[in-house]
Amino acid sequence: MTLPGGERITSEPFDVGGRDWPVDYYPNGPYAFRDDSDSIALYLRLAGSHKKERVRAAYKFSLLDPAGNAAYELPKETAIFTAAAHVYGVPQCEGEEAAGDPGRGYACFITKEELRRRGKSLLREDTLAIRCDVVVAEEKN
Repeated sequence: MTLPGGERITSEPFDVGGRDWPVDYYPNGPYAFRDDSDSIALYLRLAGSHKKERVRAAYKFSLLDPAGNAAYELPKETAIFTAAAHVYGVPQCEGEEAAGDPGRGYACFITKEELRRRGKSLLREDTLAIRCDVVVAEEKN
């Protein structure tokens, strides 16, 4: 299955700090106007709740080798995440916020060329394993 630019695969949400956090994977980049992205994109979102809230959290994405060890990762980032009931957007420029925050992450997490080059250490049966570590630092309502 090949997804066009701007189309995502969303993980099942995982719980950290009593909140749900899904990861969005864009295999051809986060922008619908570009189907030729040379990178994959990863974004972490704070899932909607019954109220609007802001949470400061640290996060780090890692690509895992077949044994489950981090084989490629970028440094930990800290950001403010905003959630509003059932409202989601599309990725914007880093640092921008919107109602139903689209999340924080990387429009260019790893280039497809680098992924191909590291294929034996990152892919198992054409499957990419992504880990996202999250630490909630502060809550604001």
